[in-house]
Amino acid sequence: MNEMDLHGRFFDVATGEPMGEAFTIAENSTVACGALQAVQNGENVYVYYQRNIFPTAEDTTLTDVLGAERTIAMARANVNEPNEWISTSVRAETENGQQYRITEVVPFVHDGVMGEILVIDRNGKLVSYDTETDSYEADNEDRQLFLRTYSFASDGTPQPTALLALTDASDCAQSPQIVSSDEHLHLFWNQNGEIVYLTDFVATSEDHPDVQANAVLLRESDGSIRIIDQESVSGSSIAFSQSLQVGSTFSASMSADGNVLLSWIADDLENTSLALSDEIYGVILHTVTNAEAIALAGGSGGNENVYQLWAVGSPVALTDEDSLIGALDSICMGNEAESKF
Repeated sequence: MNEMDLHGRFFDVATGEPMGEAFTIAENSTVACGALQAVQNGENVYVYYQRNIFPTAEDTTLTDVLGAERTIAMARANVNEPNEWISTSVRAETENGQQYRITEVVPFVHDGVMGEILVIDRNGKLVSYDTETDSYEADNEDRQLFLRTYSFASDGTPQPTALLALTDASDCAQSPQIVSSDEHLHLFWNQNGEIVYLTDFVATSEDHPDVQANAVLLRESDGSIRIIDQESVSGSSIAFSQSLQVGSTFSASMSADGNVLLSWIADDLENTSLALSDEIYGVILHTVTNAEAIALAGGSGGNENVYQLWAVGSPVALTDEDSLIGALDSICMGNEAESKF
């Protein structure tokens, strides 16, 4: 398992046809590489991947495998030179120089800003052993969301410019997902078992003052990035029944006009047998102004410059399976006139 290389290939977004031959992004005879995310900023492509160093001894135990060294790296290349990749480690440090363990990373590029949403593990454990049940349990109670931005050297080398905590240390935050269009940028994550979101957390100096005041990061006219002095950053709840158990396995995708499909895996509510069964549920969320949301709720007033999400109807079951579902993803295809999820 320690000899898994990472390869890639470019495709034409309009035709879906491959552009050139496949190329090697990362290779190492002692490390297993697994792709996570990729973004493009100008002519440079940045691929995030996980490096897993698994133990190879014959007496390796489950504890050894679960405790294997896992780090995240970023490989970058110019789109015109896809055979020349440079990898660097993705790290986060405390003020006193202590290394955090990063468990998830979601990169984004919006309004000229490239950044990452990092899930940082404060206790460094992947699992904990429960002596009462004689089993291993996922140890994810100490997860915290951070936002980091980058500037770039002349050769494209990313240089961290800010590291900001988005969630409180007392909350369990995990499974971040970002969707964006030319106009909007939404961040979703699971916080203490509930899906919450943050809208348009990146703004520019050309945006309306209300938009700037509601953001976390501001790109000035000279291209510099400034953290807006927020006393606290809190995610907004999505107004629909929590009985559907929207958990850590969920997916979000967005159309060009700001419609979002939020889907998730939950217990089959109609299952009456003893066998466990999952279903995929989903709901469409519209990106509307705060004033529009208040009007839809039967009120008046509100802010016409700040946006939020509004659930259209109730969540519905998207599948009819008598089985357990382990993974989920969604995409949106088409244009503003006709989009399909």
